[in-house]
Amino acid sequence: MKFIFVSVEALLNFILGLLFFYVICFWILGIPYTAQDLGLAFVDPNSEQGDGILFLLIALFISLFYFPLLIFANRALYKKIKMKKRYYFLTLSLSFLIGFSLIPFLQLHSFIQ
Repeated sequence: MKFIFVSVEALLNFILGLLFFYVICFWILGIPYTAQDLGLAFVDPNSEQGDGILFLLIALFISLFYFPLLIFANRALYKKIKMKKRYYFLTLSLSFLIGFSLIPFLQLHSFIQ
């Protein structure tokens, strides 16, 4: 039974790592374009007025659901698994980082071919 919960935890954090890449991308896109909309910076001459606000609102909306899901799902799984905290954190970190780093690798691999 413990193996099933550890597998679910690894898969969940792998998927959350994949999603975290896109959350970060929306925040990275949202802040400079919002600064351009407010007249504080010049980022892209081809962007429409209000693009930055759209990216920022999407990032905020996704973050409102993403971060509580990340926290509460891992807390619930940690209580079910009953393993040492350092081992749980190790599997959580590894699966999260593999998921996060897989997206740029796949995009670079498809770009090269």
